[in-house]
Amino acid sequence: MKKNKIVKELRKFGWDKKREGANHEVWGNGLGQVDYLPRHADVNEFTAKSILKKAKKFPGKGAK
Repeated sequence: MKKNKIVKELRKFGWDKKREGANHEVWGNGLGQVDYLPRHADVNEFTAKSILKKAKKFPGKGAK
């Protein structure tokens, strides 16, 4: 799955980028939940589904 698509979905669920590491970005919902997004153009399908599943289960304050 393309990283841009994942980022759009994360923002839709109210998640924001908290910081960047050398190999990943840390995204959070502002309520204590965080997840790590690899810094690749293409993200493994299983990893992408796991990240989006968590974002859907724990939406942030600004969820649309």
